[in-house]
Amino acid sequence: MAYPANKTYYLIPLGAVGTNDTARNEVLYKIRKPVALNIRGITRQAGFFNGRNVNVWQIDYSSDMRWKLSLNPGDGFARFLCAGNTVYGLDYYYGSDNPGKCGIYKVADNIEDSKINLITINANKDLYKLQCYRNDTGNDLYLTAGGVYEGADVFWTGYDEAGSDMQTWWLVPEDAFIDTAPQPDYTYPTREPVRWLSRGYSAYHNGIDILDTPYDDSTDVPVYAFADGIVTYSASTGGDEGNTVRIKHGQLFGDGRYIETRYLHLRYRPVVNTGDYVSKGQFIGYMGNTGNSTGTHLHFEIAYKSTDFAVPSGYYEAEGYYDPLIYLPEYRVL
Repeated sequence: MAYPANKTYYLIPLGAVGTNDTARNEVLYKIRKPVALNIRGITRQAGFFNGRNVNVWQIDYSSDMRWKLSLNPGDGFARFLCAGNTVYGLDYYYGSDNPGKCGIYKVADNIEDSKINLITINANKDLYKLQCYRNDTGNDLYLTAGGVYEGADVFWTGYDEAGSDMQTWWLVPEDAFIDTAPQPDYTYPTREPVRWLSRGYSAYHNGIDILDTPYDDSTDVPVYAFADGIVTYSASTGGDEGNTVRIKHGQLFGDGRYIETRYLHLRYRPVVNTGDYVSKGQFIGYMGNTGNSTGTHLHFEIAYKSTDFAVPSGYYEAEGYYDPLIYLPEYRVL
């Protein structure tokens, strides 16, 4: 058993973080703050009472988000008790108005509804499904987040054969968090307050489109190198990319893959040349509207391959792409 009893945890839906080690470490260092299971409800009132709603909210490390794992020697089942008041625990709501909703209740008064069986998904990453073991539910209900946004409801629902990330939970011990974060080896390609996107990453879009908001098109918005590296491509072109810079960074994320970042549609010819060494945060150009572009923005990509990128590099040299929001969570789609 990888989850010690009588220890206190935060419960984070896998869909809010994923299994990427860098993203998980950012959570532990309090750089990234995903949603976690909490008892405050959408209105975030304080207090404990029977039937209180449970949902997910951005983690703030309060007692309302901490859950003490208790193992009952009498029946062998786990209970998740509210760390702020262990009289109450995670519970199956059986009322006729909203059956299956997750709430809290005094465990001593409702011992059957609080029985939980933990099913291991990946013990090395502390990933589990929480199975409701109330006898008259057929034991086929699992704790399920309705989303990864603040206020999303949490229910006990049937097993998801597709393996939904909303039905798997990362159990993070309260003492696993580290208050002093190491300085990351990378930085944002735009300075604050430029944090808005017109389009995010998807299977059909290899990067993110960073807007010049809150500035207007007459303003030169600087663009900076994501990390130390070598410029693998720098060109003024009339093609789809417009004025473009590519920079290779070696095995930046420590996962054995070689990384190249790409900066498209720059306003003017780039100020760095192919073969130049650049440092993290070094100015490389201005956000623009060149190439196949419908407005001033920076198209930013994080590409990878299993061997190092060439100098100069070809656009189709990449084997795949990372979602930049894994590493740059302050960006938001407008």
